[in-house]
Amino acid sequence: MAVDIPFGLVARGPSGPAPVRRPGSIRRTSTIDMHWPDGPGTQLRLTGRARDLLTPHDGSDPVVVAEDTMTVGVNSATRTIEDIAVDPPRPAATGMIGARGGGSSRTVLAETLPDEAEAGTPLYLMLDDIAGAFIGWLCVTIGALVTGHYRDRRPFLRRRRQSEPADPVGPKPVMP
Repeated sequence: MAVDIPFGLVARGPSGPAPVRRPGSIRRTSTIDMHWPDGPGTQLRLTGRARDLLTPHDGSDPVVVAEDTMTVGVNSATRTIEDIAVDPPRPAATGMIGARGGGSSRTVLAETLPDEAEAGTPLYLMLDDIAGAFIGWLCVTIGALVTGHYRDRRPFLRRRRQSEPADPVGPKPVMP
């Protein structure tokens, strides 16, 4: 699928260096990358990494005190979690399968992994962010549809209900 990118549009890059870490502090960093390996409209893949880094008082090298990764497959049409893998493994994480991102995912997370929530682990942060990731995804998708940046809109279009009369313009875009 091609996406039109305006001539001269370039990423601005990072805003500058991260602030200096204070001795004795812990800094959490996290990222969630979203992509469609088989193209838009197919399963959305979320790949996340998060860690807590301790800066020792004595000036020695920083130490990773907690680190988690996740890979989550999401049905693009229903926004439900279809598969999940976390490292280090937590068997209870599979309880997130079937949760709807941006809908029930936070409730299911609280019920499925209460110890992660209580401890405030990096994994909990990423799984909690799934709801926010969907809000961003929906904004980008709807914006691209409205502005015409997607040439092939079919993966994002809702199937007409049986009772809905045929629309000469075509199906309406999916809205949350």
